[in-house]
Amino acid sequence: MFPKTATRQKIASFASLREGWHYGRGGPISGSVLSDATQVYHSFLLNGFSRTDAFAGAGGEVLVTAYYVSSGGDDHYVAAMINPSHSFTLRHELNDVDVESDYIESQSLNVIRNGVARIAREIWNTSGLSIQETSTSIKAGSTIWRSKTLRMGQECQSSRYRALRHWQSDPAAA
Repeated sequence: MFPKTATRQKIASFASLREGWHYGRGGPISGSVLSDATQVYHSFLLNGFSRTDAFAGAGGEVLVTAYYVSSGGDDHYVAAMINPSHSFTLRHELNDVDVESDYIESQSLNVIRNGVARIAREIWNTSGLSIQETSTSIKAGSTIWRSKTLRMGQECQSSRYRALRHWQSDPAAA
């Protein structure tokens, strides 16, 4: 379902880290941590983040990151830490300052995925709210004359959202 990107391949490569790779500490990252890291990475993709990266920690953890620079110049950094104890931390920085309302610690991967979706909505809703409607200027140029305007909070039925709902209901399918 998802392409083999550099970030996805990097996460998979953490299974092959040698013992002591970090100044005598660290080793291969466990399969369960890698699976959770891959699911967080997929959540970033499904929520519109295209610049991503991943980093292995000497303690067996994985940090998955996403970056976005808005047209207004705001610099967003979103990071999810996946720990070997299967605890998770999600944080969001805006212009190098922590957004405290977007800091989440949880034992649930779903809480983290929902947090990623909420942060993405916060980032992209600001530009979406300024667009009143879209239309085609020449009726003959389109079989659909006017796009439907969604109200705030109304769900878009795009394939991205359908894919997200499917993935959240069946993460094994990813």
